[in-house]
Amino acid sequence: MKLKRLKIENIATYEYQEIDFTSLRFPVFVTGRTGAGKTTLFVDAITAALYGKAYNVGKQGFYKELIMKGKRYGKIILQFSVGNRDYEVTRVFYRDSSKTPMVILRVMSGGGQHVGTYRKKEAEKLILGLVGADYNTLLNSAVVRQGDVH
Repeated sequence: MKLKRLKIENIATYEYQEIDFTSLRFPVFVTGRTGAGKTTLFVDAITAALYGKAYNVGKQGFYKELIMKGKRYGKIILQFSVGNRDYEVTRVFYRDSSKTPMVILRVMSGGGQHVGTYRKKEAEKLILGLVGADYNTLLNSAVVRQGDVH
């Protein structure tokens, strides 16, 4: 899987942020003080887009905890590719627990033509197959969180 673009809206301390991974030509090292939002962008937003979970966020209150204070909803869009296909997963979740979180997976051909759209159950099943790892496997094999290296 290759990350292409990440867009977040009303997530943690970010009202809006976008990262175009395709424009990065060299390895990138992200530094900053504790609490600056590095993990929010490079771990939490990506795992939330793919799996609906963020590291170290409570199970029951996940959506409410990730939404920026004072906002009614949070939105994450992650574009990635696997092989010659591009994918875009969109998750929207609401502070009001009576509203159901939304998950949509769009599948594009290698040439950019829209192939299909999948909703929650089908989308989550397809994403798991595309990534080739579940949430815990990804975190335990490819992501090291700040302060967890001794």
